[in-house]
Amino acid sequence: VVRSRHADFDAIVDYSRCSANPIGRLMLLLFKYRDETWHRWSDEICTALQLTNFWQDILIDLEKDRLYLPIAEMERFGYSEDDLRAHRY
Repeated sequence: VVRSRHADFDAIVDYSRCSANPIGRLMLLLFKYRDETWHRWSDEICTALQLTNFWQDILIDLEKDRLYLPIAEMERFGYSEDDLRAHRY
């Protein structure tokens, strides 16, 4: 983990592309599934699972100085990291 903050949603999805998605592809290859359609579906599922994991662990990750909420979205809605740390939802 090199980046602890992500500028926008695309950056978070890109993180998933490099972290979770290869695992799904490896599993398909282990079971000899090489169809590109299946690999795309796997990418979509793995990205969704990665995002779900990020968002269910927001406070746990914040304690480790990691934040997987798009900074641009937080700014757009006037929500700060201080708000999150203060448990203002």
